[in-house]
Amino acid sequence: GRVYIPGDSRWLEMARKIKEEVEALPPRIVIDTEPQIGVDTRPRGEAAALEVVKTSGDQGGAFDTSGNAADATLVAKARRFIAANGLTGTDAESLALLARHKEKLLAQILAVDYDD
Repeated sequence: GRVYIPGDSRWLEMARKIKEEVEALPPRIVIDTEPQIGVDTRPRGEAAALEVVKTSGDQGGAFDTSGNAADATLVAKARRFIAANGLTGTDAESLALLARHKEKLLAQILAVDYDD
């Protein structure tokens, strides 16, 4: 990934330290998800040891670094609110977190008829 930071010397020094720590880590794992190949979770140059048989998951809640949290139910309702109103440019998790601080928005999200 890429991180863009201001050109402040303190931030740049922190970024250099992180880069040095990352370079000291063991080689990264390669994950190949091509269907005809399967999932390859081996470090480069080693024989495959794992085969994924099945994966599953459920929508969880969302939280941010300030301790703000939205449970899975509110995230799901925010997703439906976005769809019902044709909104673009935001995601359900961000909208649900914002609604925790905006009472009118929270009421609007909760008021949408979620029955199909």
